[in-house]
Amino acid sequence: ATASRASRTAHARGSRTAHRARVRVSCAVETSRGETRTFREYASRRRGAVTRGAVFPPAPPSTVTSTRRRGAATMALRGFITWYNAQLASKPYTTKAVGTGATYFASDLTAQAVEGSALAPQDRATRALKFSAVGGLWVGPLLTAWFGVMDRFVPGRGVRAVATKLLVDQVIQGPLMIGSMFALCASLNGASVDAIREKLDAELYP
Repeated sequence: ATASRASRTAHARGSRTAHRARVRVSCAVETSRGETRTFREYASRRRGAVTRGAVFPPAPPSTVTSTRRRGAATMALRGFITWYNAQLASKPYTTKAVGTGATYFASDLTAQAVEGSALAPQDRATRALKFSAVGGLWVGPLLTAWFGVMDRFVPGRGVRAVATKLLVDQVIQGPLMIGSMFALCASLNGASVDAIREKLDAELYP
């Protein structure tokens, strides 16, 4: 038994000695790079990294910067969503009008770019502003009022309620909004009443 304990003790000492040798080699490598100066400093760094759960060696600066940027972008997005929801609750018509106007402006500019419009930049902006005015002053407030009416008379979010809202929206609100929006856009672009009526009869209400 004594011999067995002595053998185990010798083996443990040998393992500790080998570990210290490996650590001193690593310390010597880092010392040659100018990262550490003493074995105690190296051991302290190792213990600190293990205690904090850090990865050794530390992550490259580019990775840290990218992670920080993603975190900042996420926080900014969450802050914007919180602010928008607060504005939507306190000023629903104004918020929807501004949001719809901005969306219509951007969508018309995108449509012109896709179409390859030959208009001058000023004419492109004028067309987009007209479309934006229709969205902000008519479509946004109209949809806000319409959805309020629908929630009042058809409450709930179940399958039956959603199906009813969808049917009524497509039968009543859809034709009204599309027809009025088309008429307003055509009027702002200089079309006459007769031309607007003929266009609606030919394409929207055949």
